[in-house]
Amino acid sequence: MTIQSQGMQPPPSLMAALRGGFNAITNHIGLILFPAGLDLLLWMGPQVRLTQLIRSIIDQMVEFYATAEMDTVELLTAGEEMWSILAESFNLAIALRTYPIGVFSLMSSRLPVETPLGEPLVWEIDGVGGVLLGWLVISALGLAAAALYFKVVSQAAMQNQVNFAEALFQWRWTFLQFLLLMVIWIAFILLMGIPGSILLSLMVVTSSPVILCVLVLFLAFLFSVFIPLLLTPHGIVASEKPVFEAAKSSIRTVRMTLPATSLFFLVAVMLSEGLDILWRVPAENSWLTLVGIFGHAFITTGLLAASFIFYRDANNWVAGAIEKISPDPIDVEIKT
Repeated sequence: MTIQSQGMQPPPSLMAALRGGFNAITNHIGLILFPAGLDLLLWMGPQVRLTQLIRSIIDQMVEFYATAEMDTVELLTAGEEMWSILAESFNLAIALRTYPIGVFSLMSSRLPVETPLGEPLVWEIDGVGGVLLGWLVISALGLAAAALYFKVVSQAAMQNQVNFAEALFQWRWTFLQFLLLMVIWIAFILLMGIPGSILLSLMVVTSSPVILCVLVLFLAFLFSVFIPLLLTPHGIVASEKPVFEAAKSSIRTVRMTLPATSLFFLVAVMLSEGLDILWRVPAENSWLTLVGIFGHAFITTGLLAASFIFYRDANNWVAGAIEKISPDPIDVEIKT
């Protein structure tokens, strides 16, 4: 009410951000080669499989539970087929699609085993140490690509130009900030996974309404922590802030524009996931999959560009709002 009485403009527009993001990518269409290239690599490139390792783990589990209760044996037998299918299709190269920040990928969730050219080249890893080392190296490469991808998309969205020389100059710093953010998120997920798994186990065993209420409250707490941090990567890339400063700025911006920010990310997720259903229709050994790959690349890159425009507009709006309602100066960088 105070902001409205000061004659402030309404919060950032969802449609303006989407329109600006897709216009920016249309003008710099080459940027879709980042997600399209990743999908082509996962589809056509060599695959790093763990077939023998997974099968050996399955055999050991079957042997271990051979003398267990009948229900346990039946459950394990039923899951053995599923694990066998996973052993034949799992590709460690999907670690190139890093979370929560990474180059978007359609094929990382499909795990294709065939291509129009036949079966791809397969590299087999049969040791746990090799798997861990491979996952670390592949994930680092994926995060490095994500740092460059986010930077050039932000340039296209906010400056209407792409300067690869500048992006490469700032790439190392952006990569290190992304790496730190990823480590923090993994540590948080592991920490929250302990009480979450306990509550879920109790819910399955007891079916208690009290446990259900506690589980719902726990999930609400996780959302309350996660949602205010949605714009942290944007602060790192667009405003060139370190992780903790970007997180602090994200919390302030999201809280002051919560309805608009929630609506934007809800629409973005629904649009992306909804169209992914269409992109996955062609068979993995059909050349029509190329349509899905490039369609997915355009949509996701356009949504990423729109998120940077939304971040800029939201950041500017929050700066103006605080300036009007607070007599003290604040440290908010407004990006044009």
